[in-house]
Amino acid sequence: MSWKTALYNYVHAKNQAELEGSAAPLEAFVSDSAYVRKQDVKVRRLLHSYRDRDAQLLRGETKLRLQGVKESPYGVIADIQLHRFLHYRIGAIEHQEERIESERVIIESRVNGWQVQ
Repeated sequence: MSWKTALYNYVHAKNQAELEGSAAPLEAFVSDSAYVRKQDVKVRRLLHSYRDRDAQLLRGETKLRLQGVKESPYGVIADIQLHRFLHYRIGAIEHQEERIESERVIIESRVNGWQVQ
């Protein structure tokens, strides 16, 4: 597995976590347990805000754009931009929420492959 595959898996897991309202999908791809706990709080808060508005989550999409990459023998530092779309329904009306988030991701080379730190 390449570092790019690890990065795509991480982004997919972030998207899944937001839809499920739990950071559990991130646990397989992220070694930093404190980060996973913070993400869990964040996605649960988002899920509660949608529930408070009686919104039914339909699907989420995330487009990844690499802004910059610095490679070293030990890993990769990737500056990424996530263009996120969340589709939901309130009553009979469908809505789309769009967000653009920037992140710096550290991907470490491990014996068993690459992992986001």
